[in-house]
Amino acid sequence: DATLQKRLTDTFEQARIKQIWNDGRAAQRFRRVKSRTPVLLIDALAKSFPDQPVSLLRKCLDAGDILVNGKPVSAKVRVTGRDKVLIVFGGSKQCYAAKNRAEYWAEVVQCWFDTNRTMDHDHNHIHTRKQLKSYDPVVARLCRDVLGDSGWRFVSPRQRAGKRHLKNYDPTRAPTVVDPDHIKKAANDYYDKYWKSYWKRLHEKHAATR
Repeated sequence: DATLQKRLTDTFEQARIKQIWNDGRAAQRFRRVKSRTPVLLIDALAKSFPDQPVSLLRKCLDAGDILVNGKPVSAKVRVTGRDKVLIVFGGSKQCYAAKNRAEYWAEVVQCWFDTNRTMDHDHNHIHTRKQLKSYDPVVARLCRDVLGDSGWRFVSPRQRAGKRHLKNYDPTRAPTVVDPDHIKKAANDYYDKYWKSYWKRLHEKHAATR
């Protein structure tokens, strides 16, 4: 439908002008530590990011730019492979929805059915229909006109376990997919490159506090 296609184009341009979908999480998950026994996080960071001065890594740890299990720590912190480490670069981060018109539509449709990802390298906090109507009402109206506004939403099988055709499904006993080590390494290498330019933000932040 040419009319709807033009409407989508115009809606995407409006979103870009308003600079919405530019508030993703500028933060990298650090998953290089595999040890079961605690190791110094600063040593692991220095090994993984040889381009970053140890002095900067120490400042980032002490200043709360690097979180462990969601909490600020210090340069003396030790972690194991079970701990969740997050390097917070701060500032704006373009969401995948802002990449182009096609991805914009794909992302908002997922939100319309309450099934988008949230708070990772490509997404902000918007992942439900209710949120979308408030955050980007123009595209929400387009979704309504194309897809309808019924009560149907996607619900994960984990939340439907034991009901109807899933009455015999027990998530705790279901097989678990585990990535091979070479896949995990490739993913870590990819994200190290993806986030490399964002380290400049931490350099600038801590240069101003000298």
